[in-house]
Amino acid sequence: MLIAAADARPMGHDWLRVAESADADQRLVRALEHATDLTERQIDDVFAYLRILRASDPATEITGDGP
Repeated sequence: MLIAAADARPMGHDWLRVAESADADQRLVRALEHATDLTERQIDDVFAYLRILRASDPATEITGDGP
């Protein structure tokens, strides 16, 4: 299956945004582990809340047919 360049560019931007977000999330996890006494469960709760915030922010939503 071939993808037209016009379709590939937006997909690439979405993938880059996801990769950058994952990198930022990993940095935040390391900072929370280093600078706080939060348990792994509490850090997971922080990220669960961030997912809620991201889901309600149209600027962070990924468009298209993906998950």
